[in-house]
Amino acid sequence: MRAIVAMRRQDKHKREEFEAILNLYMDALGMLGDTPLGRAMTGRRRLPNRRAGETRAMMFRDREYRLTVGRFDDGGLAEIFIDAEKASTDSADDARDAALCLSLALQFGVPSETIRQAVTRASNGAPAGVIGAVLDALAVDETREPHRDA
Repeated sequence: MRAIVAMRRQDKHKREEFEAILNLYMDALGMLGDTPLGRAMTGRRRLPNRRAGETRAMMFRDREYRLTVGRFDDGGLAEIFIDAEKASTDSADDARDAALCLSLALQFGVPSETIRQAVTRASNGAPAGVIGAVLDALAVDETREPHRDA
């Protein structure tokens, strides 16, 4: 509120100059609407109630997981479901919750590669958590055979 009052006290040209500089910095940080972070700040991309999904298996920490991936119309990742081999276990609950958070981040415009690079990794570069393992597995799949829209 103080910042708004201070802006009101400035003359029009000074305020316009401040706003131009602010927009420049926001653009540089990817915070404007036409950038991924800007889109993330403005709203969530909704998915249709009925949609196709790709399912595959993955191993992580000697446990088997089943991944189901949904995509946006442009082929980008939109949602991920992670099911552990044994339901009602701590690892199954953690995987399901992590997938929900990952899906929401994707729908709010955060690029999967940004998340993949940000997750915790061991000193050898291996993912420390299931989200990193999932995104690594999907990245490997993408390099082998890119997704094609029907």
